[in-house]
Amino acid sequence: MYKYLLIDCDDTVLDFQSSERCSIAIVMKNHGIDPTVELIEEYVKLNEAFWHQYEKGEISRERLLELRFIQFFQKYNIAVDGAKVNQEYLETLSNNVYVINGIYDVLAYFKHKGYKLYMITNGVKKTQEKRWHQTDVYKYFDGFYISEDIGYHKPQKEYFDYVINDIGDFTLNNYLVIGDSIASDIKGAINYGLDVIWYNPRRIKSDVKVREINDISEYYKLL
Repeated sequence: MYKYLLIDCDDTVLDFQSSERCSIAIVMKNHGIDPTVELIEEYVKLNEAFWHQYEKGEISRERLLELRFIQFFQKYNIAVDGAKVNQEYLETLSNNVYVINGIYDVLAYFKHKGYKLYMITNGVKKTQEKRWHQTDVYKYFDGFYISEDIGYHKPQKEYFDYVINDIGDFTLNNYLVIGDSIASDIKGAINYGLDVIWYNPRRIKSDVKVREINDISEYYKLL
């Protein structure tokens, strides 16, 4: 049996998709844009592209956070201060918090089975901590590893080095990584030599062959 579950935050525990869409809609309204479904999805795709660049080391986190808004609003001839809009968005995001339906029962089940739970995230520290404390997920976890604190991010080897060294158990078979992102969670863990479960409710296609679940009820069968 595994001893430690390293669990991603966004779209694995917290419902980031709902929070993101709600929050960007509010920001758009604040800047005079009607937040249609099409425009919200346009921003989501742009943001995802920037995060993929970040995971590959092609852009800094600071530049990502401001450039996503500069580029989006430029399309509609609106000049913005990217850093200020980012702050506006993060504050809005931290006040619009949703959890994955049924996740509390899953986390309680994990604790009952004797696992130690650790949150692993590339998200913005201040925003993530505020979101955690607005829910009950905080009480289930034994520790939190935020890339902003560590100085490295998933999927970098150094990020997982830090986590393993901090926990202090160097037997990799004792760890299981659970996450929704193939690029950061799954590939990062596999490259480090850790077992994984890919939480994939959207049934995204991937060439990476790993244990995959499409509904959180499947956790009870696997663990």
